[in-house]
Amino acid sequence: MMISFNFFFTCLDGCTSAYDNGPYTVQNVPLTVPIAQSLRFLWIAVPTVEGDVEEKFPVVQFQHGFLIMNTCYSQIISHIASYGFIVVAPQMDPIISVDATKEISDAIDVPFWLQANLESTLSLEVPETKPDLSKLALVGHSRGGKVVFGMGKNGTIPNVSTIVGLDPVDGDANGNQTPPGILTFSENSLNLGVPTLIVGSGLGPFGFPPCAPENVSHEQFFFDLSEPVFQFVAKDYGHNDFLDDVVCELTRLPCPGTLGSRMPMQLFSGGVVAAFLQAIVGNNTCFFNDVFINYESAPVSLEVPQQKGELPQNHNLQVPLKDE
Repeated sequence: MMISFNFFFTCLDGCTSAYDNGPYTVQNVPLTVPIAQSLRFLWIAVPTVEGDVEEKFPVVQFQHGFLIMNTCYSQIISHIASYGFIVVAPQMDPIISVDATKEISDAIDVPFWLQANLESTLSLEVPETKPDLSKLALVGHSRGGKVVFGMGKNGTIPNVSTIVGLDPVDGDANGNQTPPGILTFSENSLNLGVPTLIVGSGLGPFGFPPCAPENVSHEQFFFDLSEPVFQFVAKDYGHNDFLDDVVCELTRLPCPGTLGSRMPMQLFSGGVVAAFLQAIVGNNTCFFNDVFINYESAPVSLEVPQQKGELPQNHNLQVPLKDE
C-alpha cells in the first residue's frame, strides 16, 4: 500500500471555515488498555481513509476536566479529528483531590504508551489510518489544562509540537493555586518551547465558587506563557460549555453558562483548536488566519483575540487584527 501524508499543506483561495466539519469522516474507537500500572479507558477519534491508500495523521492527547468523563467532549474531539488528527482522550482515575501531581504523572505515561502501541492497536480497527507520532499535540480542559501544561513543564515527553488550554485552571480561588503550581504570576515566565493556544470563557470567573477563578485561569495563563501564544475568549459562555449537551447536561449545574444549546461553543472551540493545530503541525495557516482575523464571524461572540509573538517564520502566519 502507498502511504500518504495529507495535512492540507496548501491553502486554496476561499478556504472553508474551520467551524464547519473537516473533510474526514470520523470513527470512534473506545478501548480499555493497560498503561503503566493501570487499566485506562481511551476514547479515540480517528479520521477514516477510503480505498487502499494509507494515510498518516498527527496525534492529539486530550485531557478532561476534574471528575468529568472523557466522552463528554465527543463533539469537540470529533470536530478536531475531522481535520486530520487522531485524538486520544484518556480517562484519568476518579481521585477527588485538589493535588494534580499524580494525574500529571499518569498523563505523562500516555504518550509513551502511544509511541509503543497506538499503531498496532489501531491496525485492528482502522488499518488504513496510521499515527504520525513525530507530531504530538497536548490539549486539556479545566484541570486537564493544568495537566497538559504540567506535562509540558516536565520536559520528558518526546515530539510535543504544541499545547492548548481550554479554560485551564490552576487553583480554587483568586490567586490560590492547587499543587503542583503551574503559574508563576510573572509575565512570559512559563516557557515551554512550543507555540501555545488559550481558549477562555467569559463567564468562567462567575459563580459561587467560580469554576475558573480570576488570577488562576485563562488570562493568567496567557500572561505567564512566553511567546508565541494566542488567546480567544468566548464572552457569553461558561467554563463547562465546552462539554456535550444532553448526556452531559448535569455539568451545567456547577458553572454559570449559556441557557441554550452549547453547540455554538463546541463548534467554535473545536474549530479554533483544529485551525491552530493545522498551522502548527499541518503547515497550513489558512484556517487560523481566518479565525483570528475574522473573529467576528465565529459562531459565538468573542473578545478581540490576543497574541504575544508570532509563529516561526516557516509557518508563514499572518494575523494582524482587524481595524476597529
